[in-house]
Order: sequence, then structure tokens, then C-alpha cells
Amino acid sequence: MKIDHLINGQRVAGSDYFETINPATQQVLAEVASGGEAEVNAAVAAAKAAFPKWAATPATERAKIMRKLGDLITKHVPEISETETKDCGQTISQTGKQLVPRAADNFHYFAEMCTRVDGHTYPTPTHLNYTLFHPVGVCALILSTAVLPKARQGATFQVAVMKGTFHGLMSAHTPTGWNRV
Repeated sequence: MKIDHLINGQRVAGSDYFETINPATQQVLAEVASGGEAEVNAAVAAAKAAFPKWAATPATERAKIMRKLGDLITKHVPEISETETKDCGQTISQTGKQLVPRAADNFHYFAEMCTRVDGHTYPTPTHLNYTLFHPVGVCALILSTAVLPKARQGATFQVAVMKGTFHGLMSAHTPTGWNRV
């Protein structure tokens, strides 16, 4: 199996690939595209281009999208767990009962937070101070669910996905501007 980059909703071949190995059997699971400067720049440009639309998407709509991603992970726990176990060497009980369901829970939690977090108020004796959360731009991250707190606020992403993350499922269902390099 060959895993390419996902940039601007399109599969993009890498100029170089690395093998991901099953630590239990030493068998090659896949050849994964290595991202270089060109791929990172393309992903950042795609995230920047997608930012205005995603940031302007109402929080309730962002919540629906994030909830759908959580639901898809939940629906595919057995397959994702098997892949994660083969890739990372953790037991199926860890991936199937803890790690993968937790990823789905994270999407569900932050989907709910999309509609619940508006800011903070800090009363003082003479006036009221307040903060509001606004999208500020593109974030570059190396984690699968670390994007969720900022996604709920309207950020778009260039994500360097660690091997073994749910690349197939996420590739098919992530919003425009979420890129895998």
C-alpha cells in the first residue's frame, strides 16, 4: 500500500517515501510519502486559502462536521484499531478499547465545545473585561486530535500526521484546508 499526502482535498505523490513497519512481524505495512518543503508550503497555502470559509462557517456547522468525524471513527473502531496495532505495536485491547474510542470521544467533545465556548468575562469594580475567541489563521500540528480545540474556533490546519493515524478515514472526510503532509 502506498500512502500519499492529502493537500487541498487531493492526493499528492511524495518525492520520497518511507516504509512503516509492523514492529511485531517486521513486515512492511505501507510506503508513506515523506513531506518536504514543497509539500509543506503547498499544504500551508491550501490551509490559508480555506481559512476564510472555515472561519466564517457557523459554530453549529463546524460542530456537525466534527461530530460526523467522531461518528465515523466510532463506526470503524475495529478496522482503525487493527491498523493502529499493526503500525505501532500496541495491543488490540489498548487501541480498540482506549486509544481509538478516545479519538472519537475527542471529536465529539470538541464538537460540543464549538457551540458552548464564547469567551470569558472578568468583572471589576468599575467595568467588565471580556475575551472572545476568534479564528486567527493556520496552525501546523503533529497529532491527530490536537487540532480539535482550534478547529472548533475556526482554524484551518496543515497537519504532519504521525504514521498509523487514521489516514484513510480522515482523508475522505476532513474539511477543505485540513491537509496531511
